[in-house]
Amino acid sequence: MKIVAGTLIDASNSARLLRRGERLGAFSDLKAMRDAVAGLSFVPRGDLADFGRGGPAARLLMLAALLTAGDAGETLPESTGIFGWNGRGCAAENLRFWEDYTANGRESGRGGLFVGTLPTIPFCEAAITLGIRGPAAYFRTAPETAELFAIVAGYPPGDFLVGECGDDGCCMLLIRGDGDADGAPSFPTLRALFEDRWRERR
Repeated sequence: MKIVAGTLIDASNSARLLRRGERLGAFSDLKAMRDAVAGLSFVPRGDLADFGRGGPAARLLMLAALLTAGDAGETLPESTGIFGWNGRGCAAENLRFWEDYTANGRESGRGGLFVGTLPTIPFCEAAITLGIRGPAAYFRTAPETAELFAIVAGYPPGDFLVGECGDDGCCMLLIRGDGDADGAPSFPTLRALFEDRWRERR
């Protein structure tokens, strides 16, 4: 199993690319980041039609997926899978829907708020952005990246985007899975793993 590329987007709307070693931003908001990313020659053109209606997690992951694909420096196969892991899932989106539902007398809530409440939805939006059609799932395990890599190793060999959203941004890595998780890195979050690899490259 090999980490091929990665992106870390932080709370200041700045992004770091693992393989390229570049920093982008800070941007005023995620829309400004989207506009800048769309103009980068190394980033593939993606389907961002749903960007405006997506919640914060979906927007972050759509951008992280595009930047990670660009960081890889190669076209991702259509069979690339995408997995969400730990982080905050869709807790903020669920809370927003519940507050809207209770504010409307518990009789109705805005349907647009409900769309992003399943933890797989932001990751599936990222898959749509890239046009990938491999396996998609969301896993919650102990805070141990080796557990995530063991799950990935259970899938047929191939490329997998693995991502994690937190309150302070998101991290996405492109993993080339070979069915073997021996020696998988051990960190409590993908962000901590990214930071460690980032320091190694300095």
